[in-house]
Amino acid sequence: MKIYSKSWRSNKSKTILMSFLVVLGLWLTLSLILWYQYLLFSSEKDSTRGWTFVEAIFDNVSYLPYWWTNANDSYYQSLFFDSCQKYMSGSYVSSLCDVTTEDNKTYIVSVATWSSWSDWVEVTADDVFFTYNDIIRNNSWQIPHLDVYDVISVNKKDDGTIKVTFPFVSVDNMNFFTQYILPEHVVKSMELEEYKTLFARNPVYGWCARIHESSQDEASLVFELSDCSFTNILFYQLKSFEGEDDFTEYLRNASSNIIGMYSNANEIAWYKNYKVLTDKYMTIFFNHESKHLNNSIRRSLWGLLEKAFYTGDYSNHIFKDHLIFDTFWSEWSNLEHHIINKNPRLDVNKDGLERININKISKKIYLSGGAVNQLVYYLDVMPESDKFAVYFRTEKKYDRIIISHEWTTWTQNLPYNKSIDRYQYNLELGNNITEGLNKYSVKGYNKDKIETIAEIDVYYLNLPAVDDESRQQYIKQKWKIKVIYFDDLASNYVVDKLHAIFDENNASQYFHFVSFSSTSEFDTKLMSKDYDVVISPFDFARKKDFSSFLLTDVPTINPSLYTNTQLASYISDYVHKSDAIRESLKAQINDIYANDMPFIILWQIITPHFVKDNYAVIPSGNVYTIEDFKNSLLENISVVQHARLRKEKVFSWAVMKDFVWSLFK
Repeated sequence: MKIYSKSWRSNKSKTILMSFLVVLGLWLTLSLILWYQYLLFSSEKDSTRGWTFVEAIFDNVSYLPYWWTNANDSYYQSLFFDSCQKYMSGSYVSSLCDVTTEDNKTYIVSVATWSSWSDWVEVTADDVFFTYNDIIRNNSWQIPHLDVYDVISVNKKDDGTIKVTFPFVSVDNMNFFTQYILPEHVVKSMELEEYKTLFARNPVYGWCARIHESSQDEASLVFELSDCSFTNILFYQLKSFEGEDDFTEYLRNASSNIIGMYSNANEIAWYKNYKVLTDKYMTIFFNHESKHLNNSIRRSLWGLLEKAFYTGDYSNHIFKDHLIFDTFWSEWSNLEHHIINKNPRLDVNKDGLERININKISKKIYLSGGAVNQLVYYLDVMPESDKFAVYFRTEKKYDRIIISHEWTTWTQNLPYNKSIDRYQYNLELGNNITEGLNKYSVKGYNKDKIETIAEIDVYYLNLPAVDDESRQQYIKQKWKIKVIYFDDLASNYVVDKLHAIFDENNASQYFHFVSFSSTSEFDTKLMSKDYDVVISPFDFARKKDFSSFLLTDVPTINPSLYTNTQLASYISDYVHKSDAIRESLKAQINDIYANDMPFIILWQIITPHFVKDNYAVIPSGNVYTIEDFKNSLLENISVVQHARLRKEKVFSWAVMKDFVWSLFK
């Protein structure tokens, strides 16, 4: 028994000792972990340059000034090239040059700071003059969007400064000086193709970034930022994807290459959404030469959109801003009435007309005296001569009768024909009769007396004798209000919203939407003026004074084809005048605008940008410009860090209390 008892006590002691050692080990481990966590908590973090910031893109990229394809390109170019002025947080800041003006028309430019190109050649006023005069004003590379600058003058003065004069006064002339400066000694003798190939491969740049020689794959472009003092990021990588599916598949399969930020329409888990403003406003232009629109329709449309468009969660897509156009007089509920009045019986057909006792027009029409004759006919087939003769006999004889066609300026005098005892009137296709409803007013003249004899409606059908589906397509193309738009994210959002609004308000049958995925096709359609409404992002390019487009009827610049020098003058004055005068000008502007309604400015376009949640370092509820957004990211992101201990913080009761409190959060 004693032997057994000793053995049992011995085993028990070992068990207690082992348990003690395990608990001690766990306590020491936990203590070390907590101590390590506390040291990290109480330490000061020093950022160290390193890491690659990877941005996914879905468009072609050009880091060459004056050869860019989308809004983001300007930011990439800013990493390589400097400009006389930078636009930051809503104001202009001097960078490479000082720019002064007394009248917002003539500007004096002088190089403000000493700097050099990447090949160590000094940046001088010659580079500025070359860029402004040769590349931009003379457009030596014949780049289409630079043609608008041929009206400015650029002169080099004896004191080394440069004088730039614009043809008109505008605060927006300052935008010109945000153009990037190119190295004259390298680029001057280059043709455009050399610039796009030779210079692109080995650019001589004037700012801090440079192209990294090696890339992981052909779809990547890597900028090295080691000389850029505003960031701790070492590399900025652009990784191109063919589309959303390609990008999603990459995210699913990638193991090491993290997408740090991307611009995309759809939410993806673990990414935080940021609202980034572009310089573009989503605008609806009304063709003022359209046969299907009038002031009432345009104003009713705007009234309907003002009532129904800004509903639901639209803040992720748009930044509501009507600029100075915020007073409207419109009755949206009368939209259908106005459309039918302007384009009566859009889907009229022969059977439907005969069901309501409207008959084919006769060659002989008798007009009785007394009350005004109200007559309605249809004409379905025009003779091969494209003329249809109608003979009017009136109860009362007139020296002559005059017939006016409402849709045209066609007016015809009909003297009384004694040989046939009638007045003869020829319906001539393309002159006084067109497809659809034609309205005629018949007036009789006897010496100085005039009286209305008849109001006559004639539906000219001439629809193709084919199956119903083809006929309906014909009707759509011929009669519905034609809305054209470019197939992009912002425009598609508008179109989807319009479809829903029109469906809810019984207006869908009056509109025909046509999309274009080719810029050249879209521009061709604009130039042909073959549209009633255009939905298009309008690039205001930070402009406060955008009145100049009201002075031209070039469709690609001003799709409304509406010009008004008085309205343009009021808008230009509004930008320059004091607040007291502005209120009066604003009322005058809206008096003209609300009556004529050439366009609707819906909003400033927001593009969704996303940052992976663990790298989100700036508030996501704010609205940023693209420059401020990307600069803020690069300035604040710091991935590679080391801890620096300070004794006074490690042994601080306040710090320790905060640490303990953080454990229970």
